[in-house]
Amino acid sequence: MTRTFPKTGFQKSCLLLCARRMRLSGSELLQCATDVIVSAVNAVGGRYAMIECHNEPKLISFYENNGFKTLTKVPDQDMPLVQMIKGVY
Repeated sequence: MTRTFPKTGFQKSCLLLCARRMRLSGSELLQCATDVIVSAVNAVGGRYAMIECHNEPKLISFYENNGFKTLTKVPDQDMPLVQMIKGVY
């Protein structure tokens, strides 16, 4: 099911699917987020999505398996982060 919101023309079919299903895999949830980003890119331009995650091998592996590449590591005494990027076009 796709709904278009009048003020923006934004279609949220994937988000409705996510809201109805209680058990999503991480990849499915990430795909929903990517669909939203692509819609924003179509409206305002851009080519990449960037995330920051904790510097933990399991997280980095998850994002790499979903098409992200490491951009840089952000050293921080309390919480080191990794910035990753993925082309959406």
